[in-house]
Amino acid sequence: MTQSLTALVDLEATPGIIGDTDIPDDIDITVETTGELSYFINPADNPDQYEIAVSGLITDTTVSGLIDDQVVDDLDDLPADFAPDTSPPSLILIVDQTGTVTPAEEGPTDLFGIIANPASAASIGGINPLTDHLGPQFPDQPLSATAAWQTQTTQEVLGSTSTITFDHRIAGVQSTDGREVATVETALSSDGFEISLGALLSLFFGGANDLADGAESGDISSAFSGSGFDLTVTGSPLVGEASTEFDVAAGRVLEYRTTSESPARITLSFPDEATGEIVSGLMEVTTTVDFTATLLAAEAGE
Repeated sequence: MTQSLTALVDLEATPGIIGDTDIPDDIDITVETTGELSYFINPADNPDQYEIAVSGLITDTTVSGLIDDQVVDDLDDLPADFAPDTSPPSLILIVDQTGTVTPAEEGPTDLFGIIANPASAASIGGINPLTDHLGPQFPDQPLSATAAWQTQTTQEVLGSTSTITFDHRIAGVQSTDGREVATVETALSSDGFEISLGALLSLFFGGANDLADGAESGDISSAFSGSGFDLTVTGSPLVGEASTEFDVAAGRVLEYRTTSESPARITLSFPDEATGEIVSGLMEVTTTVDFTATLLAAEAGE
């Protein structure tokens, strides 16, 4: 598993305001994390499903770039809010008969973490839906050696629905080690999205109607009207591709490779406590994820 994160942060503010804070004026950094994942397959409570226990180890993290024109090449050089999470990944996934993957437990969602942490900003839309499925989603019908088909899914992004389209095609079928192996290529595209401050607050407070004097029932954003605080998260269309080596007779994936790119843009403005001047900021984050899963020879029956 390899994952790289490129974050470009641009802050513009009234002269003197940023100087009174610990926020860097200009940040242009690249963080690349490399690790290893292990999978253990177990029966699930539902006989039509099985569990995959995933454990991992971060083996290397590199940093390069500039912060306020100073070269950074070590994790210790990064502000705490921009440091990547290097804790070992661990989770349990549930897989059904179609290969669809869902987490066994839903993790916490820290919406306002997107302000401080570029990694959070890039992952709010599910940065790699190509890994929501172990291999392509096959249609419920026979396929020829040159077949092409399309599948779609929707994804909730902070209350906004994004449509994700997968275009699949069989690129070829060949005999490998006595197996008939099909190569399936998949291209991914999706809608972009834009989330406003009001939508974010509504997710937190729902139908609260007494956040501020004069706030209308259910209109959360009106409570902040005129405060000078504003936040917008914009996600550009996600793009990606995958290649699958599929054992036709055994009906299982031998190797699955994906790459995807997810840009996100965060604009933020807020009043400075000391001067009352409005500080505005722009954060642009592009996350690229490369993922490869290979069936081990011993597990493949060799």
